Amino acid sequence: MTTPVAQRPFVLSTPAAPVERHGNVDLHLPTDAGPAPAVVVVHGAPLPPDAPDPRDWLLYRG
Repeated sequence: MTTPVAQRPFVLSTPAAPVERHGNVDLHLPTDAGPAPAVVVVHGAPLPPDAPDPRDWLLYRG
């Protein structure tokens, strides 16, 4: 049996970092001062009502 996508780990080990949640937006802000790139991730799929929030999937948290 395969692991559900919501429980699959990210492909690389990443350090824990703070996340600011504002409504439907999560901000993963850099800890260093200075310019940093911006990345926008959209899960892009309609999900069944009982599915966990994609923002909490390990795949996206990494």
